[in-house]
Amino acid sequence: MITPPDFFAQLDDEFHFDPFDPYPYPRPPNFNSLTIEEWPGKTIYCNMPFLAIDDADGHGPTAHVRKQIEQHRKFDKTMVGAMPTRSYEIALLAAGAEMRSAGRIKWLNEKGEASPSPPPIITYILRGSHHREVPVNPTEFDPELWELTQRQMAQAKVLREIWKKMAGGELDDGDMYLLGCMAEPVLWRARHPESPLPA
Repeated sequence: MITPPDFFAQLDDEFHFDPFDPYPYPRPPNFNSLTIEEWPGKTIYCNMPFLAIDDADGHGPTAHVRKQIEQHRKFDKTMVGAMPTRSYEIALLAAGAEMRSAGRIKWLNEKGEASPSPPPIITYILRGSHHREVPVNPTEFDPELWELTQRQMAQAKVLREIWKKMAGGELDDGDMYLLGCMAEPVLWRARHPESPLPA
């Protein structure tokens, strides 16, 4: 399937794609982007096959998505693509739903027997005001709370990296300094719960 030019142009205006096309049409002989270790460029548009029968090598969309995730995680690339989905999933996303992968949960039948071949399950959340722990839109909430949330997310990312080092016994003085910096504002907030956040 070929991406409609107007749809591609909208995305390109936003992301400014690099020239490399992992799914060119027509596909050159012996070309297979799944076998390329690192795709050229930093921002890549992916018009992957929607079905395995659409791929010359018979690979389904799962294989292509995994390759794109690898490019994103391993080489810090921005990957943008489009794929078919269900209308109710679109409706949930449009309503601001959060979605989480729940894995392959074995749903039970009326006899309490687990499904022998469970499908992948997505958990979705449409938060009421009493459950808005993380702002969906910062303009709807207290800017101070939004700023705190962003700080916590950044700190969590750093902590994950430090945890990896700790597991391998690779902590250094710089890591200990970062831990101290992150602990200080938490202790400050505990001692001054009613005061504005420090800069």
